[in-house]
Amino acid sequence: MAVWEPPAREYDFLFNEVFDAIDSIQGLGFEDFDADFLAMLIDGWATHSKEVWLPINELGDREGLSFQRMARLPCLRNSRTHTGEVSTRAGWPQHASLSMEAWEYQLSSRQ
Repeated sequence: MAVWEPPAREYDFLFNEVFDAIDSIQGLGFEDFDADFLAMLIDGWATHSKEVWLPINELGDREGLSFQRMARLPCLRNSRTHTGEVSTRAGWPQHASLSMEAWEYQLSSRQ
């Protein structure tokens, strides 16, 4: 199993010393936002990252992800020029698609 500690101290330093996030957020009308609330958010993010995202990341490293470029469309200027298919872990249902100006991607499970 992967060992990783979320960089909570680094984020605390960035938000408090570099970006001065508390004053910025209070300036947007959130007067109750303070250092304790920010510390709670950072701690929650760190816990979620370690308990939820880290195990998922390990599965992705083992299973991998594939991308296949589909056939090119004839008109480069007037339509999307390429489509592609992204495959995820075996057994996962298709759950999303993403369209961009020149590419179309589709997430699907391996068949």
